[in-house]
Amino acid sequence: MPIYRKNFSFIAFICLSCVLLNVSSSLAQANAVEPASAKPFNEQAIVGILCLEARSISWGNGFAVGEGARIVTACHNLPDRDHLDQPRTTAVFVVSRHYGDLTDAKVIATDPKNDIAILEVGWTEHPAFQLATEQETVSTTETMIAAYCAINTN
Repeated sequence: MPIYRKNFSFIAFICLSCVLLNVSSSLAQANAVEPASAKPFNEQAIVGILCLEARSISWGNGFAVGEGARIVTACHNLPDRDHLDQPRTTAVFVVSRHYGDLTDAKVIATDPKNDIAILEVGWTEHPAFQLATEQETVSTTETMIAAYCAINTN
């Protein structure tokens, strides 16, 4: 899948996001498990989400997971998914600071009730957050997910 080499001046936003998972250190040490919070935070795993429709442009943020070919974002960042049987002229892109570019994205799963969506992109590797293991989620005492998207409205 080609990465588009264009300068989109209308993308004037900075996406900052943070995913932290604190795992009970005593249980982690007892089981010799490295907690997810000890894994390095790579800010380049944070990506922008750009949706172009016939008469509108919307954007949000998300983050790469695993090897980087899957993107997690909020479902509300995407166009209305209720009428998938109707033809639409919508293009969904992921903007990567790592590559300094954007690429097509395919929506592979949405959960509007929990406001989460999974996208698939064409690159094979990208800085990404590693999801917690099942053992880490069992021993988790706190979970915090925070996101912030600053847009210059002046």
